[in-house]
Amino acid sequence: MNHDLSFGRLLKRLRKAHDLTQEALAQHAYCAVDTIKKIEQGVRRPSRQLAEQFADCLSLVGDERTAFLAAARAVASNEMAAKPAHVPVQRRARLPEQPTPLIGRAAELAALEALFHAPSTRLVTITGSGGMGKTRLAIALADQILAAEHFHDGAYFVSLSPLDSPEQIVPAVAAALGFPLDAGKQQTRSAKQQVLDYLREKQLLLVLDNLEQLLGDAQTRDDDAADLVATLLESAPGSGDPGNVARAPEAAGGARIPTWRFGCARWPGSGKL
Repeated sequence: MNHDLSFGRLLKRLRKAHDLTQEALAQHAYCAVDTIKKIEQGVRRPSRQLAEQFADCLSLVGDERTAFLAAARAVASNEMAAKPAHVPVQRRARLPEQPTPLIGRAAELAALEALFHAPSTRLVTITGSGGMGKTRLAIALADQILAAEHFHDGAYFVSLSPLDSPEQIVPAVAAALGFPLDAGKQQTRSAKQQVLDYLREKQLLLVLDNLEQLLGDAQTRDDDAADLVATLLESAPGSGDPGNVARAPEAAGGARIPTWRFGCARWPGSGKL
């Protein structure tokens, strides 16, 4: 019996019975629309917490709630029993596709990845002159970390280059995560709080590209990009911290953080490029 598919069908039936779209359920359950789609298709299982959030959103009580949560647990139990050892887990990612491989940066990639294996590392900034390839290196690093399954909930690239104010960062992060913001008139949480709540239990890597252009000066620091990054880190304590690769020399309100100074690449077997 395909327990994943059975639970997915149950969720879909109950969602439609409550006249909820996948987008609406995702907003109420604080998850991505893609998560709802995959669960209903039977290709992803819900966590215990997410199953309980679904039950709350669907107003399930009594025996109906008990049966619903039991079906969700059956999915998890079935997956653990049927899963062979050493089978890689599929990870979520939204990273830009690169047309060519990265050459001459093996040492930098190894050193940067080593930083993320340190339990104390939650934020790394990459600095250097314009045109050195900082964005390309950050994407390659994220792809490498993703392949190593270091972050359970995947890796996401947030392009900040089109933005001209810090207020636009939160919507950009939400869009990169595939997380729909509730912008209705009756919303009880700000966009920033919605994103913080969504990330609170996640273990993922965020690549914040061109963050430096949104940093304020000492007088406006309270509402700039550095303040937002600091809030992200403070809101995700414990083992579920989101890791961050940022392109800015001071990306956490002046906190002491690992900073990688980017230099010239070396072609294998030759000198500098």
